Amino acid sequence: MDKTTLLDTTADQGWGLPQDRAAQMAARQAFVAMKRLFMDAVAPLGEGKGEWLRRQVRLANDPIDLWVLRGPVIAALRVDEHGTRAIRAQLYRGLDTIFPEAFGLDGPVTMPPPMDSLPSWHSAATDLRTAA
Repeated sequence: MDKTTLLDTTADQGWGLPQDRAAQMAARQAFVAMKRLFMDAVAPLGEGKGEWLRRQVRLANDPIDLWVLRGPVIAALRVDEHGTRAIRAQLYRGLDTIFPEAFGLDGPVTMPPPMDSLPSWHSAATDLRTAA
């Protein structure tokens, strides 16, 4: 009779190891960051659809809940095409990071930094190129 316990079996399979816990925490932190971004995006929307979207985002418990809401949120933001361009770009960047497989990518994507975080020399170099 084999005296293998459940504890031995789970240890062999790697369940419950610190790296599993770290991966779960990282996934949860990414979800929370994305939910906050969605909350910021829907905050200025008016009554009616805006209130419905705010309630749906608050009720989201999984990344897939936010994935389902991406279309209605982005459509509502497009009403003010120029005023919401930055937040829409952040939403797209966040979705690309959390759901890379949806875009035919194999793993997490490292996106370029947002334009406002580029160093000051970058804009000066761009100005020089356009002036020439």
